[in-house]
Amino acid sequence: MPSLNLRQVEAFRALLITGSVTKAAEIMHVTQPAVSRLIADFERAVTFKLFDRDRRKLTPTKECLALFREVQRTYAGLDHIARAANAIRTMQTGYLSIVAMPILSTSLMPDVIAAFNAERSSVAISLWTWPREQALDWVSSRQYDLGVVTMPVVDSALTVEPFPELESVCILPRDHRLARQEYVVPEDLRDESLVSLTAASPHRHAVDTVLREHTVSPRSLIEARSAAVIVELVARRVGVAILGPLAVHDGVASRVVARPFRPAIPFQAALVYPSGSPLSRVARRFADLAQLLYPRPADSSQKSIRDRPNRI
Repeated sequence: MPSLNLRQVEAFRALLITGSVTKAAEIMHVTQPAVSRLIADFERAVTFKLFDRDRRKLTPTKECLALFREVQRTYAGLDHIARAANAIRTMQTGYLSIVAMPILSTSLMPDVIAAFNAERSSVAISLWTWPREQALDWVSSRQYDLGVVTMPVVDSALTVEPFPELESVCILPRDHRLARQEYVVPEDLRDESLVSLTAASPHRHAVDTVLREHTVSPRSLIEARSAAVIVELVARRVGVAILGPLAVHDGVASRVVARPFRPAIPFQAALVYPSGSPLSRVARRFADLAQLLYPRPADSSQKSIRDRPNRI
């Protein structure tokens, strides 16, 4: 079996990130033929096909994308080590690595990081944004100190600290006819286009169940993997959406409105970290601040995070 080396892995990662041999060569500071040779050697080393080749175009196979996820996991671990080493070298008092889902990265995390930095500005912080499954996987394999994801979480390798349970909201363009209502019910959506999370999402399953129980089929369905993208589509009047209340934060509150949805569809997020070892002092403080700043059921659908009284 041909030998596998780090330079081949680096070329493989650069190609998948940039999408072209030319750009991969640029970031690696080598020639295009050198990248092509490294990719060919890497493919021989792993002994299975990584790309479909058509007129010099490389299209990743399913096996290629699965391997890329493992490579990314490794590089995230190396980045963690490098940042920790830098924190020691520069005599910082700690380093904290966090991974959060997009909906929580754009709503909760900025406020928590700002509050934490005001207390402990000498602690280096790294925030990464990944979809739910990748975030859980990477925290359980100890690539990150803390994860912030939506429930449910069933993994014995993780300790789970749930945030308070909230209720989902119907997100609408500000001038939408339903924006005048106190709350929205399934029957209101019969003639509406629905912008929804993809079928793999537990929240999407809960929304589909409620609509099906009320025999409601929206006029059309548009899917997106990210709640942030869904809110942008709602703001552009593509449709309406049912999401957790944190999806409407200060950055979009001027363009969309959230109304309670009935019957209530629970929305819950949680802090997760590897089981078997306690959190460091800096990670514990960060987790405590996150719990303090997370919205409570009474004010989740009416106020953005920044509107709430400071409870620190």
